Amino acid sequence: MRIQEINPYYEEFTDTGYARIKDILIYRKGASLERFTEDALDEMLENRETVDKLFDKDEIMEMWMEETSKEKAIRG
Repeated sequence: MRIQEINPYYEEFTDTGYARIKDILIYRKGASLERFTEDALDEMLENRETVDKLFDKDEIMEMWMEETSKEKAIRG
């Protein structure tokens, strides 16, 4: 990677204590990854195939009928 490409990842790392570069997560020892996991789950819930793997059909129907938000689904 060129230095210009690294800068956004460095800024994210210094701001949050972690940075994700493609499929690699770099994090500071002791950093809270709570925000990262929430963001990752939010992305996963945007993908229909992932939702199908995370929840069975009855759970999906129940969430749809109860108008469950993504935030509530993430928190379980």
